[in-house]
Amino acid sequence: MTDWLVEEGSLDPELALVGSGGGTRFRGSASPAAPPVLEDNLAVFLRPLVVRETRKWFGEAEIRLDALVLHGGAETATLFHPRTFRFPRVADGDDLADQEKGLMVYYGKPAHFLVLGLIIARDTRDSDDLAALLQASARSDDVSSLLTQLAAAASPHVAAVQAAMQAALVLGDVAYKLVRQVSPKVLGLYRANWLGGKDNFGVGRHPGQGVTRVKDFEFAYDVVVDRAP
Repeated sequence: MTDWLVEEGSLDPELALVGSGGGTRFRGSASPAAPPVLEDNLAVFLRPLVVRETRKWFGEAEIRLDALVLHGGAETATLFHPRTFRFPRVADGDDLADQEKGLMVYYGKPAHFLVLGLIIARDTRDSDDLAALLQASARSDDVSSLLTQLAAAASPHVAAVQAAMQAALVLGDVAYKLVRQVSPKVLGLYRANWLGGKDNFGVGRHPGQGVTRVKDFEFAYDVVVDRAP
């Protein structure tokens, strides 16, 4: 989808399959038909998240950040993680992630791949959170089918992982359209696709130095391993 102004990462399902190593730890499954299970949780923190231009001539703006993380796995209810953050009275140059560790947008155990989507827009009065928008859309046959395909990554086979990855990308497009319906003044979009085998789920700092500038905001983020005791 061309509306995603910056898109990073890989989409090769063969490079998504993981066994062990790469800095994250896996335990073998009791069933050979199931993927290895990530032992450690991963967290994604935004830091900083600076709005360079609110596109409001006078006064301060209401801003919403919608973050959507999708990944493979056996538990359908945990495969997508929509979060909406609202920031009142934002002026040009404000850092919306001005916290010691940043703004956490995801915490969990992905399988095979992790897709991160960020949408920042001018907020509108009484608009629903992304979770509510997606829940309402899940009643449609199209979205319900995508959720079923996303759950296909419970299998370690390349074809199943490929179907799940494509479903994750389309669900990201659906999320963007839903946000745009309630908040049409989008200030920037970003999507990253990190594979388990090739990219170690994107663990590390992005970008390695500096920040990424997308339209009217700039940011960086960390994918952090939370070691199990």
